[in-house]
Amino acid sequence: MTVEPLPHLKGYIEQLGKPETLEDAIAERDTWVESAAMFHKNEMFYVGLLDQIAAHLGPEAYTADDGTVYPDEPVRIKLPDLVAHRLSALEGVAGLVEALEPFAAKCDLIADDYDEDYTPDWSPFIAVRHYRNAKAALTTFREQGGR
Repeated sequence: MTVEPLPHLKGYIEQLGKPETLEDAIAERDTWVESAAMFHKNEMFYVGLLDQIAAHLGPEAYTADDGTVYPDEPVRIKLPDLVAHRLSALEGVAGLVEALEPFAAKCDLIADDYDEDYTPDWSPFIAVRHYRNAKAALTTFREQGGR
């Protein structure tokens, strides 16, 4: 039985040719081993980045579709969808912050008349505080490269 190389590698393998001596074969093997080791090192670097992202996405990133929880390793195939979901939610918050802008501007005029330590127990002032916090968070997100 003859094993044929994959079609896309056939031309490359033919270019390499057969090693002339045992030393050439060993050197070629060592080069392939070194290439494989470098590939693995690079792969682990990017896997590590994905794992860092997963840590910010919460338990859902560590839970398989069947409910199995993997405490030590995220379910990496879920990460793109989880990130897209979080960005979509953030875009909704951005729209809400922009919609509250006129209301908050009017409430700011009232709130500015009060001492910073004074927080009346009625909704316009509480709404202004939440609006200011949301706007600050959104501004920070945008400054750090978000949409």
